[in-house]
Amino acid sequence: MRTMSNIRRGLAGVVLAPAVATPLVLFSSAGLAQESRTLFVIEHTGLANVLSDPRDAGLARAFSMLPARLGELPGEIDDMEPEVVPMLDLALRTVAQPMRMAITYNAGDQSGGGFGYGMLVSVRTQDEAHANRLDGLVRGAILEGGRLQPRASTRSPGMMDLPIPPVGIVTIGPRMADDGPRFEAWLGSVPGADAGVADLPAPAKGVKVFARGAMDFRALNPAVDLARGFMGSNFAMAEPGLEALRAQGLVGEDAIRVAFQMGTTEREAVTMTEVLGAKKFAAGMGLPSGALARESLRAIPVDATFAAIKRVGVGDVLSGMLDSMGQYSQGRFDPEVIVTRFRDETGVDLRTDVFDALGDVQAFYMSDTTGGGSLMSATLLLSVDDRAKIENALVRLSALATQVFRNEEPEAGRYIKLHAWEHEGHRLISLRADGLPLPIELTVGISNGWLVISPSAQGAIAALRQAQTGGKDITAIGAVKESIDAHGGAASLTYMDTARLARGGYAFTQALGTALGSAVRSPSGGRDPGLVVPGYHELLDGARPSVQVSYWRGDDYVSEGRGDRSMLVNVSAMGGLVKEFLPLVAIPAMAAAGKGRGFSDAGGAIGPVLADVREWLMPATPAERFALAMAVSGGLVPTWDVEGDLHDAWSAVMLAE
Repeated sequence: MRTMSNIRRGLAGVVLAPAVATPLVLFSSAGLAQESRTLFVIEHTGLANVLSDPRDAGLARAFSMLPARLGELPGEIDDMEPEVVPMLDLALRTVAQPMRMAITYNAGDQSGGGFGYGMLVSVRTQDEAHANRLDGLVRGAILEGGRLQPRASTRSPGMMDLPIPPVGIVTIGPRMADDGPRFEAWLGSVPGADAGVADLPAPAKGVKVFARGAMDFRALNPAVDLARGFMGSNFAMAEPGLEALRAQGLVGEDAIRVAFQMGTTEREAVTMTEVLGAKKFAAGMGLPSGALARESLRAIPVDATFAAIKRVGVGDVLSGMLDSMGQYSQGRFDPEVIVTRFRDETGVDLRTDVFDALGDVQAFYMSDTTGGGSLMSATLLLSVDDRAKIENALVRLSALATQVFRNEEPEAGRYIKLHAWEHEGHRLISLRADGLPLPIELTVGISNGWLVISPSAQGAIAALRQAQTGGKDITAIGAVKESIDAHGGAASLTYMDTARLARGGYAFTQALGTALGSAVRSPSGGRDPGLVVPGYHELLDGARPSVQVSYWRGDDYVSEGRGDRSMLVNVSAMGGLVKEFLPLVAIPAMAAAGKGRGFSDAGGAIGPVLADVREWLMPATPAERFALAMAVSGGLVPTWDVEGDLHDAWSAVMLAE
């Protein structure tokens, strides 16, 4: 068992770790004739304001009972140190309090160390006694450790200074601010107690903001200057990467600035993000080039359960990726050699026949129209500027792929083929396993203006019909139309049918709520949070869909999202969305389990063929699973995405073994 002194030092480490780690990370950050700026600042108003919706009252009530439950543990756990509970209680109460954190660059006064950079963490405590308890805990841990020599602070009366070479000065302790008692840690060259406050965005009209923040990437310029000075001639190796950062507006004198805020109105939750000065970096950041045309929005049916569409030149993105590979390889990889060799062997020029032939709109959605709203209805949609070139390229490549597969895997090649066919004037290419019960028929469809990819032929045909005939579309949804009309159009749109998806995620939310309620309930009775999660109908009654619209306002890129106020409603919807994609993890697991028995045990000629098909269709490595997930989700076209859309969800797939 850990001794009490170890526990104290461990808790103090949580407080002091940023003091050591942050300036060391910024060790390459010197101030060379740069302006004072705030690199990052965030402020939140406390957990109670996040859980303000009446449907979240049970969750807030359960969280409030955690300290009382912790107080009962010493009587239930043998040899539990009596001081552990007060420490955990103090930590929980502190985390739930309003907080502000800022990382700054101070060009005028670098005496605090950190090469001019500093970090401020400020927690508004419940009362002065709360702040003093935190101070006593930290001081006791520091004195018990014996390594640091605190002294009365010269920067803020009542706090203590801890010189930590080569990091600089760490100032920590209680402070009485204008809004009440606070407990703070100042690390490095913090300009003052109000660091970052002036850079916080003004709350949006009519929105009760519970979190807001800002980033100014120009504050990274001193770090770049110092790195150049330290590395000397070796800095040339970093220039390609630095140039890529400049192209994305992440360094340089005109680097971007970001402001964001989250809050609620009487009827909905609101998020707003502004990327200031983004227009000149739109291509490097993968941002939409302009507003979506009405015809593009018509391609998504009204019964979509999830949809994301943006105006981004897919061919330009792919071409840029190819060029970047050559740039970063330092001569070891020549994109033009690859393009030329590919053209000579296949008859398809990647740049002129594929990249240049694609349009400037990409979308991904699931809908009832394309297959019942589940994973099997997933549709990737790309606009096409030159149908003839794209169609010719795909027919050539599919025929070549079929022939190569037959030559490399002759047994499996008897069954697996890419079949080109037509339906209602649409050209279709389907991956088929004639003679085998394969439940998926991955299909690419092409029509005038659009290319679709779907896990079923029915889905591809339905998507092409929607895109061509313009049936009732997503703009018929009231919340979508309202958001688009409010800003005169949209460069990108993300939509989630919250109530529909929450059907699949409610059980998960209910289970978590039951576990929390059970954990905080007193074994001896007398303390019960009641229902942490409301009943299904009570929770989802009147649930609002989630709509995020992005648009250009001059040189600034603005994203505004609106959705349901309830945290539990949104967690249920996200759980339902994740649930739809669980097969992408389950399929490889089934394949791994099948290595010992199952398909490969079948007799005759078809047994080995089925084993080969399983190995080919069911990737085994994390990288292969990631590629499959990205392909199905539309992530084959990765971009630097301010909205987030869907792509980040696939990081979990990488962890599956």
